Amino acid sequence: MPYSATKLSATRFLVLAPHPDDEIFGCGGALATLCDAKARGVIQICTDGSLGGIAKDGKTLVELRRLESQRALSALGAERMATLAFWDFADRSLSAEPRLAEAIRSAIFSFQPELVFAPSLMEVHPDHFAVAIAAYECWQTAPEAQSFELLMYEIGRPIEANCLVDISTVFERKRKAMQCFESQLAERDYIDVIEGLNRYRSYTLGREVTAAEAYFRLPKPSLAPTTRSVGTFSQLTGLLPVSMRHVLQDLDAGIVTSATRRSINTTTEQINTPKTDLRVSANP
Repeated sequence: MPYSATKLSATRFLVLAPHPDDEIFGCGGALATLCDAKARGVIQICTDGSLGGIAKDGKTLVELRRLESQRALSALGAERMATLAFWDFADRSLSAEPRLAEAIRSAIFSFQPELVFAPSLMEVHPDHFAVAIAAYECWQTAPEAQSFELLMYEIGRPIEANCLVDISTVFERKRKAMQCFESQLAERDYIDVIEGLNRYRSYTLGREVTAAEAYFRLPKPSLAPTTRSVGTFSQLTGLLPVSMRHVLQDLDAGIVTSATRRSINTTTEQINTPKTDLRVSANP
């Protein structure tokens, strides 16, 4: 566990959010801090969010959740520096199919971010887990000219963090942004949950830090794709179930076979089964 906060620095960053709201719940504080420093960002919402929340005002849930993300970005004070983008993958449909990694790879190629934020490999929601695997695959295989630093955030399950970002000065803005997701808050008080997590993450950072976000940070590689994963697998194996650890071995070796993708999809299907964990019935 880190005993000092990391100050993030970038001119461009990309946030991969499985659903509308994950961009704020997971990394809203870092997003605000980077935009305050004049970094440009793209917030890519991966699914339509059609299965989580309560619609109202005559809008479909898809329309409402997109509007909530737009309002949240404004409440965060980041609307001038960051742009929202939406894909149309169906909610709870994400898997290890190549099209997800290809879409992420295309977004990275187009925007050339120095930092990419994605869910952690510990996430219990199947869409979160699928985005995490795809983001890691893109990090591992990116050409040197398009390499980036990957920061994996936590929402549904705490991670073994190696990076803490002090969000004390922007936390009130993060809270206001979270309040915009009324369709989600009607089902559960996610603000209370995320605030508790962010308060807890300040534990090792000293009295002056009152809130922090935790990440598993993979630095921008300085090696070619075929060799950059040296040491990475040993860092990440503890984040995955034993049955899934061979998947990272394949990814680290640059081998993404149909069997690898079947293993990932089997895991997401198991996560999708209600008896596995009741928390995954909600989005985020």
